[in-house]
Amino acid sequence: MSNWDEFNEDCLHHHGKVLTGEFRHFCPEFDYLPIDETVFEFQFCDCYCITWNMNKKRKLVEEMRNE
Repeated sequence: MSNWDEFNEDCLHHHGKVLTGEFRHFCPEFDYLPIDETVFEFQFCDCYCITWNMNKKRKLVEEMRNE
């Protein structure tokens, strides 16, 4: 099983859908829960793949809160 197969399987288990966002990853801050910018936990993620572009993250989080 590849890492993406495992990721997709975990997404289905935890979120009921496969996450396909630009910042999808297993988040160590949430016990390696698969997340991306479409899920609630994303706004609290401080992982390296997110923090490099904080302006983009702020915009995505703001859009999530306005939905």
